[in-house]
Amino acid sequence: MKKIYHFLAAVWLEEKAEGQTSILADKFSGLIAYHYESGEIWNKAYQYYIKAGNKAKKDNSIEEGIKNYSSALRIIEKIKTGKVKIEQKQDTSIAYNTLYNKELETRIELDDLYD
Repeated sequence: MKKIYHFLAAVWLEEKAEGQTSILADKFSGLIAYHYESGEIWNKAYQYYIKAGNKAKKDNSIEEGIKNYSSALRIIEKIKTGKVKIEQKQDTSIAYNTLYNKELETRIELDDLYD
């Protein structure tokens, strides 16, 4: 029963976000992804985690981006498609690794600053 409620929440949020500015729609992408994931609607969850990761990357919110891309990578294992799945996984891994490396570089710079 919980899955149905999560699915309904995701659909409702998605409908509300579609009618808004792209800024507001992007703001809700992580929440929509969470509800689709909890409702076990894997393709939609993946799609919105990528959208949330891309927004975080654009906003230079590294940890948030890593979290969302990591969730997308976890979800993609539940999607049962062939070539598309492989390409999506590669693209998502590249985005994840880019942000992860950026976070490491930032930490190294901070460590050097305080040494």
